[in-house]
Amino acid sequence: MTKQYTDINGNILEAEAYEEKKEYYIKENGKRLYYQYGEFIPYPRTTMEESAIAHIEAIIKERAEAEKERVTIESLQKELDITKMAIDELMMMTMEGGMI
Repeated sequence: MTKQYTDINGNILEAEAYEEKKEYYIKENGKRLYYQYGEFIPYPRTTMEESAIAHIEAIIKERAEAEKERVTIESLQKELDITKMAIDELMMMTMEGGMI
């Protein structure tokens, strides 16, 4: 087992590498998440363990970027809701003033 890594959501990722078989597993919270072997190693390095660690680092980076996007979408939705409320208030004021 390699050292444990934690993603932005608090999930623990770790690698289980087998040099002789040229394969590795990536575990998330103790359960196998990915199985990579042979020519299907997405982040090839000198050893299987190094390849697995590179894969884990890519997963963590991808999840952090996805979280940033999610936060941005949530903040944009809040701004949109505030704008809609302001428009509704203006419409009500206009209607009350007999302008429509």
